[in-house]
Amino acid sequence: MGARLAAPRRRSRSTARFLALSGAMLLLSGCYASQEPVIENGEKIDIVGRFTCRDVQTGKAYGFEFKERKVGSFFPTYSYEANRKTYRFIRIDDSTYLGQEGDERNKLINLFLLRPQGRSATILVPDVDGSRNRLQTLLTENRVLINGRTGNGAVILEGEAEDKIRLMRVLPQEVLKEIAVCEPKPPAETK
Repeated sequence: MGARLAAPRRRSRSTARFLALSGAMLLLSGCYASQEPVIENGEKIDIVGRFTCRDVQTGKAYGFEFKERKVGSFFPTYSYEANRKTYRFIRIDDSTYLGQEGDERNKLINLFLLRPQGRSATILVPDVDGSRNRLQTLLTENRVLINGRTGNGAVILEGEAEDKIRLMRVLPQEVLKEIAVCEPKPPAETK
């Protein structure tokens, strides 16, 4: 049982390094969004602290400081706050997390995938313009509809939360694009 617990912890630390990148999604077009939260009960991942994320397309770096919020003690749920946004995560396979970013009270929720890669992590989203036909087939197969686009080009999904999660879980690598790479920000050096 000890070995079983060690593996997820190792992945969680790696995940933490790439979660900060998710904030860069605000500047990207073409991701999936939802009008209501998809993840209600977020899992604990090691993202507390300061991170730097670099936008793959522009090279611009963004800083984030994540604070953990835990609700409950017997079966706790977790969310994380950074830059006035709320983040929740669930593991969808051994190397990938589904994340949601947004103001859960009154704005759209962005959906993205997180993958650890050594000391850094990558954030991926569906290539909604480059893989349109393949994605449309996956949407249909998973009973998810498109309900328009936001001003920044995010595709708004309509359907049950479980169907949206299943859709994100079955996205093949060839329809995904990397949008950012995140790394933990080193502590400030003292003189």
